[in-house]
Amino acid sequence: MEKQEEIWQAVGRITINIFERDKMIGLFELLQKVEKNSGMYLGRQSVSDLFMFIAGYEFARSQINEELTQAEEDFYNEFQP
Repeated sequence: MEKQEEIWQAVGRITINIFERDKMIGLFELLQKVEKNSGMYLGRQSVSDLFMFIAGYEFARSQINEELTQAEEDFYNEFQP
């Protein structure tokens, strides 16, 4: 049970860190946070894990109808794991 509780606490910390003023933070600001503490966001340093994290972030934004900026769209189109 302790491991499961640790996981949910980590999810809570990540959720708090990607929202500001009832709006998701931008992709590039989020990537800066991931760079500073990749273990919290990805679990391990892995390009494929980063790709999946970014894909999940993009999906979450689409579900709450937040538009991507042109720079974010360009990043998604050019990112190759």
